[in-house]
Amino acid sequence: MPNPLQRLKHLTLVALIAILLTACGDEPAPGPAGDNDNGPASNSANAITPGEVVVRFFEATAQGDLDKLMTTIPPVIYADNEEQFRQDRKKALDAAQQRNPGLASVEVIDENIDGEFGTGRAKITLKSGKTETYDAPVMQFDGTWYTDAILGKLERVDTSK
Repeated sequence: MPNPLQRLKHLTLVALIAILLTACGDEPAPGPAGDNDNGPASNSANAITPGEVVVRFFEATAQGDLDKLMTTIPPVIYADNEEQFRQDRKKALDAAQQRNPGLASVEVIDENIDGEFGTGRAKITLKSGKTETYDAPVMQFDGTWYTDAILGKLERVDTSK
């Protein structure tokens, strides 16, 4: 039977690659003044809510900001080989940047949290004016909220009904 931690790492890595390749990772959108309020390039995102980590994930993907993206991923996922993990994430970010039309804004419109797991529903507005809604899974690990690819992939929600 495989080690549960190794399984968690593997599943999260596969899901994050899928998320990054299909997410709205657009060319960098100009941020408001003081946009660098996300702190240093570390994974100490303790002060942010589940919804804020979802916003951070989308913004980092859109901006191609690897350091910001790394604050949305549980360190246990890449603890064994952070350098390789960062290289893989950077490739996925670069690919997402080339495919997408530009992110104008991200707004969390709902949070559904049950203990240490949940979902943040985010409304994405592209520079073209098109809006898309996604359910992004989140998890709390050691008191910090992160995006969670284990619960499932980033799912686009049809809100036209």
